[in-house]
Amino acid sequence: NADGANRLAATLREQFPGKKLALVLGVLRDKDCAGVCRQLAPLAGRICCARVNNERTSDPAELASLCRQFNPQAAVAAYSTVREAYRAAKGEVVVIAGSLYLLGEAMVELGLAATSAPRELGLQ
Repeated sequence: NADGANRLAATLREQFPGKKLALVLGVLRDKDCAGVCRQLAPLAGRICCARVNNERTSDPAELASLCRQFNPQAAVAAYSTVREAYRAAKGEVVVIAGSLYLLGEAMVELGLAATSAPRELGLQ
């Protein structure tokens, strides 16, 4: 929600002062997409909008359009998956934000989900 995005933005400004971040963003369409974009888009030099693996996902192209309104200088693009969005954002400080569904997908993709930990740690 916009309040959570506001708190995240404050933390990012504190932790990464003066840096333009790469933002991977996916939001459900029944949430305040504009409010989230208003808070987070100005912090990013690159914004990669992704489809959330949920029937309530917002259209990444529409989310990208909102982000452009709040940060016309950023490189903004829409992607079909969080994997594609993350790969496009790689090489910078990457912030993955929005829906918890998106964060869950990202954790699996990055090998951070509990279900993938045993394999990565050689515990299988």
